[in-house]
Amino acid sequence: MLELDLLRFEEEADRDAQLRSIATTARTLASRSNREANNFLMRAIGLRALPTRNEEYYDLALNYSLALTYAFLDEPGMASEHLERSGILPYDGGDLIFSEAQHRGLEIAAKQEASLEAKVPAVFLASMPRSASAALSSTISEHFGCPIVRASLGRFSNYYLVPFWVRRLSRGGCVLHDHFGAERFNREVLADCGIRNVFLLIRDPRAAAASYVTLDQKHNGKAVSEELILNVFETMYLPWLTQWQEYAVSSNDVRVIWLRSQDVTAGNDSLRAVMEQIVMSLAPTAPDWRPPDFSTISLAEANFVSGTSDGWRQLVSKSGQERMWSRIPVLFRDMLELTP
Repeated sequence: MLELDLLRFEEEADRDAQLRSIATTARTLASRSNREANNFLMRAIGLRALPTRNEEYYDLALNYSLALTYAFLDEPGMASEHLERSGILPYDGGDLIFSEAQHRGLEIAAKQEASLEAKVPAVFLASMPRSASAALSSTISEHFGCPIVRASLGRFSNYYLVPFWVRRLSRGGCVLHDHFGAERFNREVLADCGIRNVFLLIRDPRAAAASYVTLDQKHNGKAVSEELILNVFETMYLPWLTQWQEYAVSSNDVRVIWLRSQDVTAGNDSLRAVMEQIVMSLAPTAPDWRPPDFSTISLAEANFVSGTSDGWRQLVSKSGQERMWSRIPVLFRDMLELTP
């Protein structure tokens, strides 16, 4: 679908000098990061749509790209409408270009159909970012024999469910690695699409926020600041948590089943208990499913960084810690066994 727009340099008088400079810079950047070098090269040269594809193809591609854009603009209705027009099937995350999303969607759809034949139910798992979510989703995927998918578009803490995707996934044969929240649009999608159970994986939001900022700043080559951690904690993590708290109490359509990250990562026995809890919750809706044996189980290694539960305190001052503690609802202090 896309190619490097090298032809735009064709008419430039200093074409060779420009391209040589770009190539030299990319090679220098590659000494510390191939990802950074590729990002620079694509920005510096630019991309263009392949002329060999027809207008019908680019109509689908445009609708898909518009869906991603509207999700970032917090317009989930428009995002859902354009996504359905694009025909892109659920895939496993990221703001992929159309051709990549199309390829991944078709691959995962085939895996989902195979899993459906084994009567595997859908595991609607919404996770707090940096809570061992990838590790848990991967562990479920391995033991249940089903693909990992995402059902939402956007960015944390505003991921919006796509009805077209949720309807396909509600049939079963998949596990979500997703971070969608419980804002009104998502609540309506869950109810309208017949989702009855949502598993919610949570962690100490102070530690999660610090981990989120640390990873993000590392990718951007920037330093971690206490101010940024506090901002992410207060404007992203706490609203996400409190929305789910309110929804769990008020919803008559969907049952929220709380899972603790600390139980997922505490060891094989604790992980086994989490997996058995998931199976017990799903069993009434999947009478023909034969659950797996968890006698030998270990946590999959996927985006999981081990460390101490209090490591975040090294990045936040005493006054900052007191500020964060005062804002955590008592429910989560107790549920997660937190200390000031």
